[in-house]
Amino acid sequence: VADSPTTPVSHPGTTPHPTATGTATAAGAGADPSATDTGGDQGGTPPSAAADEQSLGDSTPTDTSLFSLERGSAAVDGVQYDDALRTGACYGGADGYDGYAEYNLGKAYRTLDVVIGLDDNSPNAGMTFTVLADGKRIFRERATVGKPFHPRFDVSGVLRLRVEWVSDSGGSCPVGVLGDPTLIP
Repeated sequence: VADSPTTPVSHPGTTPHPTATGTATAAGAGADPSATDTGGDQGGTPPSAAADEQSLGDSTPTDTSLFSLERGSAAVDGVQYDDALRTGACYGGADGYDGYAEYNLGKAYRTLDVVIGLDDNSPNAGMTFTVLADGKRIFRERATVGKPFHPRFDVSGVLRLRVEWVSDSGGSCPVGVLGDPTLIP
């Protein structure tokens, strides 16, 4: 993915975060059209709609791996996220630590707005994130420190949302982050 300018984005109760412009794919291999980049045109969320938004972190996963997502805070590309889901600690020394968490969206939401990246305190390694909606891949990108993605996923009619991650190297164990993972009805 080519370097792109960023635009600050504001969400009520959170620290503004950068937004990548352009597409979230590299040579068409990553996201599909149901994942749209928020670009610089953020518009505003009407106050009544904001009340119905929910953090993905408020949902209990229906299925997880040993290396699951933990709720907490994280800094990504210099921006602090008080509402974040973080990949769990790595154990052992083998390459390719895999993890996943699956959530029941109950077909109740239209959009998932999230920043996907690595915690700023992570070692200089990469992590590949894959997002599936009812088994269909809607996003796959490799994040590195200081290079997050900010997709807005169309999750209309989606029952199950699954987030998977694989680190480039088990020896360096970066911490993956889903910053401000907001479900919008």
